[in-house]
Amino acid sequence: LGNNNDGSSTDLFWGILSDVKVYNYALTVQEVANEFLAVRTDVPWVCDRDAYGQDSELMELDVNNDCLINLEDFAAYAERWMDDRYQFRLP
Repeated sequence: LGNNNDGSSTDLFWGILSDVKVYNYALTVQEVANEFLAVRTDVPWVCDRDAYGQDSELMELDVNNDCLINLEDFAAYAERWMDDRYQFRLP
C-alpha cells in the first residue's frame, strides 16, 4: 500500500489492517454506514508489542499497557504529573 509501480515512493504503509473487504461495485452511503456500525467492539484488540517495539512512541503513550491510548492513560499521566516516569516525547 502506498507505493508507486516504479518504486519511487518511500512513504509506505506500516501498520496492521484488521478487516479488509473488496467489493466489485460501489457501496451506497447506507451500505458504508451499515459496515461501519457492524464493527464488533466486544472483541478486544490485540496489540503486537514485538511488531511495534517496546520503545516506539506509540507504546510509550500506553501507560497502563492495555494496547489502547485513551482517557485511562491520560488519567495516569494526570495522577502523577510531577513524576518523570510519565513524561514522553512528542513526535
